[in-house]
Amino acid sequence: MCYSAHVLRNLYSFLLLFGFDPKRFWYSLRAFPRYIGNLWTFWRETRKGGTNPDFPLGRPRPRLGKIEVSAENKRSFGQDVMVARRIFLNNPDVHFDVGSRRNGLVAHLAAFRSVFLVDAHAQDLHVSNVELVQANITDELPEDLVSCCDSVSSLDAIERLGLGELGSNDEQVSLDAYLRAMENLLRILKPGGKLYFSAAMGTQRVEFNARRIFAARTLFDFFTSHGCRVDRFSFVDDAGDLHENEEVANEAIASNFGCLDGGCAIFEITKT
Repeated sequence: MCYSAHVLRNLYSFLLLFGFDPKRFWYSLRAFPRYIGNLWTFWRETRKGGTNPDFPLGRPRPRLGKIEVSAENKRSFGQDVMVARRIFLNNPDVHFDVGSRRNGLVAHLAAFRSVFLVDAHAQDLHVSNVELVQANITDELPEDLVSCCDSVSSLDAIERLGLGELGSNDEQVSLDAYLRAMENLLRILKPGGKLYFSAAMGTQRVEFNARRIFAARTLFDFFTSHGCRVDRFSFVDDAGDLHENEEVANEAIASNFGCLDGGCAIFEITKT
């Protein structure tokens, strides 16, 4: 038995050398029928008009399970470091994070301060300065989470909600999940508190089931209509380069700051 296992491990390593991952192939094959079902549900709800029909379907980007986790990249690294630095400088009393990368922003923050993570799933976390708060950001918030802190971050998280991502068995297709989540991010904050928020930016569309891409105007209009002040705006361009504290003009917003596909809008906002 041990010899057979050794042979299989060697065969697996050999196949990886030529770009074929049997494990990934097997997970993807099993998950594909559910992906098609969720895509059909999303298309059908969009055809009905839904709560926000302004996200047309773009090219598909299937995420077929937890094995499909994206690797760290230039875009994520730059914004994680910048936002961690801003939180350090602003030094809030209590900071919550919703969905940001744990091996990115959360790890940077935990190195110098305590962080409360909002997550729908119960987990045993044994990391200094990190504490889990179990709640679903797309549902009605528990009373003890409303206006509970003066600082919240959520980087590259809201864009993935409501698309039936197959790494989570209870993730359902919902056209307005992102909208409920964004509203709840503001509800967690006390008046005068800071929100650090980022999302994919470019020509507005859904790349099912990986993410939504937001037009810059959609994001600016949301925050201004909810009584927020944009203190700083930064962005990552399509090449992955970070542009910090950019001047905001109507022409730049209309052009999505030159982003088409791989951009990212990064906001530092005060809830007024």
